[in-house]
Amino acid sequence: DFAEIQAYTIGGVLLIIVINIILKAVMKILVRFERPHSKSEYAVSLSGKLFIVQLINTGLILLLVNGNLSSMGVDNGLLDGLLFGGDYEDFNSQWYISIGSSLVLTMIINMLTPLYSPVGNCVTRGLKRAKDSAKCCLCCCQDKQFSKQLTQSEYENLWSGGDFELPARYGALEMVYWVTLMYGSGLPILYVLA
Repeated sequence: DFAEIQAYTIGGVLLIIVINIILKAVMKILVRFERPHSKSEYAVSLSGKLFIVQLINTGLILLLVNGNLSSMGVDNGLLDGLLFGGDYEDFNSQWYISIGSSLVLTMIINMLTPLYSPVGNCVTRGLKRAKDSAKCCLCCCQDKQFSKQLTQSEYENLWSGGDFELPARYGALEMVYWVTLMYGSGLPILYVLA
């Protein structure tokens, strides 16, 4: 039973993270469809949209799905128990143990995810550069003067850094801030993490 509960908790956290990644890609497409006149308009529009959808996905859906309105006269919740049909009538210790722990784990992953992009980008680009300068295999036969790139622009692209996605980072930062304000009074560890 314990393993099953932990699997559901981790599965729920991973589902939230995957949905946030999908929402990020969809919001980028929608903002490009708006045809902003400048990069600043693009950044403002994308960060605002990402903040709203990630806040709904991370903070509000937990409340809507796991809340219970039976003390207010709604017995089965709304929409046949899909909304407010959970097991917890109030924010009590049991709610914080089961739902709060998954929320803290989600917030930890959300705070570490923006760090992966620059670090992962650095590692993958370093491996590509090592592969490019190797004549026979990746670990040996390295030659600093040798490159498999045919044009100067291909060579420069190999050595240039990746995009710094400031709007996506700002939207995620705003989401972390507001989820911390929503649930921090009962989960003070969120203040420390944020």
